[in-house]
Amino acid sequence: MASASPTTPSPTPTARGLLRQAVEEYRQAIKLQREAGFTMGTAVSHWRLGHTLHDLGRHEEARESWRESLDLLREARPRRGDGLPRAAGPGTPESIRNQL
Repeated sequence: MASASPTTPSPTPTARGLLRQAVEEYRQAIKLQREAGFTMGTAVSHWRLGHTLHDLGRHEEARESWRESLDLLREARPRRGDGLPRAAGPGTPESIRNQL
């Protein structure tokens, strides 16, 4: 007997509406954070936007948002030896953890 591969269940119509609304709100947050020069907040919003797009099945857009998040983290990360602590919480994706 072959084992089933894990899949993300399709969101219900109500959930899809909420996810679409979240996409618009993340995009607005990204716009405002960029205008304010809040690079880390912009990176976090892009990361969360990517997850929301992924949940909607918009995988290429999700990858683009995650790439933008990583680019912003690389740009904003403090340099080693600056005395700032480095920490990653549980569940932090390895690609983000490697930037710390």
